[in-house]
Amino acid sequence: MKPKQIVAMALGIVVSLAPVAAAHEGHDHTKAHKMMGTVASVDAAKGRFDMKMKGGKSMTIPVDSGTKYFKGDKPAALGDIRVGRRVVVTASEEAGAMKVLEVHLSAPKAEK
Repeated sequence: MKPKQIVAMALGIVVSLAPVAAAHEGHDHTKAHKMMGTVASVDAAKGRFDMKMKGGKSMTIPVDSGTKYFKGDKPAALGDIRVGRRVVVTASEEAGAMKVLEVHLSAPKAEK
């Protein structure tokens, strides 16, 4: 084998192993973002709800079968989301689109 072929093969191996080393277990390489707001509308059939955030900005939050819901430390569901309820949404970006990982629902206000 010629020296140039050996160098090219070694370089190819190093380049092909770089993604494996970068994506090892134990570290979250995606950057999760938290957003807080008040639910403005819910469309469970389309798997989304609208949230109004501080400053008046509105955002459509798409959810899917991988989204986890919580009410305090207990599990919840998309059906538990109600207009007017405060939520904290944890999302990341996957392939240029928002991927909602978790939705934390506030406790309902106590009646007086």
